[in-house]
Amino acid sequence: VPMAREWLADYPPPLYVVDNGSGSPCLDLRRVPVDLSECAKHADLVVIEGMGRSVHTNFDAKLKCDVLKIALLKNLRLAQRLLGEEVGKMFSCVVKFEEREQQQQQQQQSKVQQSGGD
Repeated sequence: VPMAREWLADYPPPLYVVDNGSGSPCLDLRRVPVDLSECAKHADLVVIEGMGRSVHTNFDAKLKCDVLKIALLKNLRLAQRLLGEEVGKMFSCVVKFEEREQQQQQQQQSKVQQSGGD
């Protein structure tokens, strides 16, 4: 086991699965455990899974890396609001991928709109 620890120190695994530290189905990205924050600090990709975490509280959240938001919608009104009345059905699956550059462009456009510029 000591050799494994040394190897992990030099070659961290390419994928981390980190608990959000909350029993709630929602995830407030402003209040996450230190371990989660440290792991995500240099991440290339963050995956947010679950209707509460990825849709209710973080669907429009912008991160500094690529983000994949995955949810199974278990609420008809929410499914219809997100996907439209014709398409949105119970147990619809939502997968939203945002690249880092796309998020940065959206943030810049939002700042311009808030300042009243073009």
